[in-house]
Amino acid sequence: MATASVSISVQILGLITGNRSNGPTPATFAAASGVFEVRDFASGDNVLTVPTGATALLVAFPSDNLEGVLLEGVTELARASWSFLNFGPDAPPASVTIESTGDIEAVELLWL
Repeated sequence: MATASVSISVQILGLITGNRSNGPTPATFAAASGVFEVRDFASGDNVLTVPTGATALLVAFPSDNLEGVLLEGVTELARASWSFLNFGPDAPPASVTIESTGDIEAVELLWL
């Protein structure tokens, strides 16, 4: 385990109300697991076991993915981009379920 730092900046261009930006917004993970996986998701529930010590997950779907994806069957995730899930250090879950409307190849998972 090692200390990891994540910094996210957002720039949105072309809004009617003008361009917007936010960040960088830093987050530090004192005991990041650093586990990296590439997984193929099947249609339906995909149960991901949270590695020991992990308190966050960066999940990146392929840019050409057209399948819908839901976290725990409720929250829609970015289907052709990435989503960052911060579980907090006190009680990270034992597993995370991501539901897919179809098969998705080469989903990248980076556990922090």
